[in-house]
Amino acid sequence: IKEGQRASEEWKQAWWSYCDANGQGQYDPAVYPTNFLQQFVDTHSHIDLSNPAAATPLPGTFPAVAPAAPGPTGNLVAKIKDGQRASPEWKQAWWEYCDAYGQGKKDPAVHPAEFLQHFIATHSYLDPSNPAAATALPGPLPAVAPAAPGAAGDHQSLVAQVKQVQRSSPQGKESWANWCIQYGEGKRDPTHHDASFLQQFLAMNGLTTPGVVGMGMQPQMLMQ
Repeated sequence: IKEGQRASEEWKQAWWSYCDANGQGQYDPAVYPTNFLQQFVDTHSHIDLSNPAAATPLPGTFPAVAPAAPGPTGNLVAKIKDGQRASPEWKQAWWEYCDAYGQGKKDPAVHPAEFLQHFIATHSYLDPSNPAAATALPGPLPAVAPAAPGAAGDHQSLVAQVKQVQRSSPQGKESWANWCIQYGEGKRDPTHHDASFLQQFLAMNGLTTPGVVGMGMQPQMLMQ
């Protein structure tokens, strides 16, 4: 992690954001347990310079949304920048969105209007200019069928499945991040949540247990 910070500004920024969200803002990796560090490495391998594929990162494909109304891109750029100044949650969500879909480029001015519009449309619950956003987080979990009672091993299995979702696709990573921001007080580490919280995430996203199937992913993709 320290080598990554020295070699890559993107890696450094991602580490800081991860620590702010999950580690009480302490940036020294030496103060964290192995599983905390491993989680960061696993979910940010796309900018790890020790990974040959990281030299040419490819943006993810974001879902289609209704096209933006005609107007200057500058308005969208200003909205993104204003949101970053007003809300740490909005800023962190923007950084993660850019890492997943925009080749790590954090300046909204370098992205096309549809890229900005998609971020705004899919993160309206964090929009500081939206009056409803002030009371949107954390929200009550949607009702789903409760998880069957089980032992600690079941919780570990759910944790492993959520981590696999994050590693399997940028969409899976973004879905988990949004779920935690909206319902889990921004805590991204699945080990910090109980089995019911993890089960509801998997169920609401069309995933099943045991095994993770859904979100457009097939079992054989997750086993690679």
